[in-house]
Amino acid sequence: MQPKISVIVPIYNVEDYLPRCLDSILSQTYENIQLILIDDGSVDGSGAICDAYAAKDSRVQVIHQENAGIGRTRNVGLSLCQGEYITFVDSDDYLFPDALERLYGRMQADGSDMVIANCIRLYEDGSCGGPCHTYPAEAMDRAAFLRCMTDIDAVPVCPWGKLYSKACMEGIAYPAVRVGEDMMTFPAVVERCQRISMENEPVYYYFQRGNSLMRGQNQQTKTEHCRAVIHMARFLWDNGCYDGAATWYSTAVKNALTIRSGRVTLFRSRFDRRARRTLYRRLDRKGKLAWLCLHVPLCDRLFSKVFGK
Repeated sequence: MQPKISVIVPIYNVEDYLPRCLDSILSQTYENIQLILIDDGSVDGSGAICDAYAAKDSRVQVIHQENAGIGRTRNVGLSLCQGEYITFVDSDDYLFPDALERLYGRMQADGSDMVIANCIRLYEDGSCGGPCHTYPAEAMDRAAFLRCMTDIDAVPVCPWGKLYSKACMEGIAYPAVRVGEDMMTFPAVVERCQRISMENEPVYYYFQRGNSLMRGQNQQTKTEHCRAVIHMARFLWDNGCYDGAATWYSTAVKNALTIRSGRVTLFRSRFDRRARRTLYRRLDRKGKLAWLCLHVPLCDRLFSKVFGK
């Protein structure tokens, strides 16, 4: 008999997209699943949709809770998992019909602890893009995988679109932040993996909504995102991937220029002076300029004098 796969779907106000998502999961060619639906305080019809699916299929388990945010909602899902393997699906996304079968087969063939799926972007106008990534064909040990992360766009850190062995997720707790919970958590997942596979053929539709949280960041979410990127940089630094750390650090520095308060403490609290000097030498030209703008004392006053503002 196939081992059970627990599928966690956090849900918040997605009544227009939720049936498509749930139908794609329940019609998988891999049938031995536990589908955990966590309704995070939806005020539309999402909760009723969840209950209707649970009434029709015994594999569906529904939790209704007051709004707690995506990180805490994922933690609730993890606490309920009964399967030997775990995956997440975002409630406005959906799966290819054989997605779980292919990811499970790849994991077994490679002896991997985690398989990362390729995806296709789907837009509100119904158009689709090509595969989001080009992955190496062979499974990698942890060290080789970390080298791939030198390219910030090469490896998605989001929890969805991956199949994990249960051991990879034991003790994992997503932080209660609005954005960046994936980057804050992914290093801990990677540390539990000995081998990691990447599935080059897409198995996941990633739906791009115009009103998503990442498209409408405010001051708080920008700061949280910046801290999460720095967390990834520190993880790579601690594992000896200095070029990768510099890439992520440079991204955080550039993004921090849009933050008007608390910007310097984002960087000094995570790296000592010697480490910051090493990172600075590895930054590209734009990164160096941004770093100087953040760290030169009284830079705002200096710019005011130069530009007369």
